[in-house]
Amino acid sequence: MRSFIKLMVVTSMMASATAQAALVSSGCVAVTAVVNAEYGNALMLALSPAIPGCTPNTTPGVEFAVGVNGITAATLNSYLASGLSALATGQRVMVLYDDSTSNCYGMAIANGGFHGEC
Repeated sequence: MRSFIKLMVVTSMMASATAQAALVSSGCVAVTAVVNAEYGNALMLALSPAIPGCTPNTTPGVEFAVGVNGITAATLNSYLASGLSALATGQRVMVLYDDSTSNCYGMAIANGGFHGEC
């Protein structure tokens, strides 16, 4: 019985680790388009240079969606504002995103970079 319990604990820990998103940070990129999609529950930022493997709805960039990575309907507006600001001013950004799917769901965007490096 003790071996079975140990096996279950190890299995649970492994399942928990593999279920977590693989969050990575982009380099400095330019926003080339902002798409407010799905009745206001998601937005896509087209980025240049494109992040390899990231093509939400065939757009080369990242997607911020309500219910993914802790994003709510209320906080989605801040991502929209940051994206539009970067698009209008030409300010380069960095994004924190999950690279485990081709949608590359975003979690954070930093105009000018996370530490001002853009």
